[in-house]
Amino acid sequence: MLARVNSCAVLGIDAFPLSVEVDNVPGSNTIRMVGLPDAAVKESQDRVFTAMRNSGFYFPRGHVVISLAPGDMRKEGSAFDLPIAIATLGATRQLSSMRISDYALVGELALDGSIRPVPGALAMAICAKASHLRGLILPWQNAEEAGVVQGLEVIGANTLNEVVAFLKGEVDIPAQRTNVASLFTKARVNVPDFSEVKGQAHVKRALTVAAAGGHNILMVWRQCQIWHSGHNIFMLWPQCQPSNRGLQLERKQYPSRKSFVRRRIDHGRLFTKIATLF
Repeated sequence: MLARVNSCAVLGIDAFPLSVEVDNVPGSNTIRMVGLPDAAVKESQDRVFTAMRNSGFYFPRGHVVISLAPGDMRKEGSAFDLPIAIATLGATRQLSSMRISDYALVGELALDGSIRPVPGALAMAICAKASHLRGLILPWQNAEEAGVVQGLEVIGANTLNEVVAFLKGEVDIPAQRTNVASLFTKARVNVPDFSEVKGQAHVKRALTVAAAGGHNILMVWRQCQIWHSGHNIFMLWPQCQPSNRGLQLERKQYPSRKSFVRRRIDHGRLFTKIATLF
């Protein structure tokens, strides 16, 4: 039986729609994966089938073909574990649900069936919305990041069994909605101000010019008032507001594992650590 699941893949800073197809037919017990998978993707079959067995599902018998389409683009990472598992359950008739075609799925599976976070959640959420899908099912650790995309149901899941139960309609997982404006407001509450710095006019001037023009700053002093001045630069930046343009900029600037919302909040601590190195 053939089963198809929607997913997304990250290529550079962009994400593109991906179709995971699994076909299970009688024959010798073999597994073949096609679609230009890298080493991490090829290893997913061991994680997926072990996670399925430990989650109470049976191992597929016969010849299994896993296709990652489009086949002319290289697939990287471990984010395809969850869609491969769901497609395999559909191909073996262990899962039958009309909701599968409405959602894109991404996530790495642990051997016990739990779902681990993956990079590029924001880009994949934008891709899922552009593909006119109803929602995106992904690890709960990535839900905050993907939840900033409006008009898309972001479903954060903990385990493979939870995803299966949601697709069957047995459980209801509330969609994640991230209040970006509230997070930025809370992050700026305890940010110090230049009024706390006495003197250091040349330092203030340099930081103001750098903040206005987006220039780099190199501080070559140890613990001193100049370090405190550098920490106050965050008060010079305007408060960011959520928008489609802002999401595109964040997606291009931060294609990494950590949520861009948390990165903005942690910038003050990061600056402190860098400044004290000199």
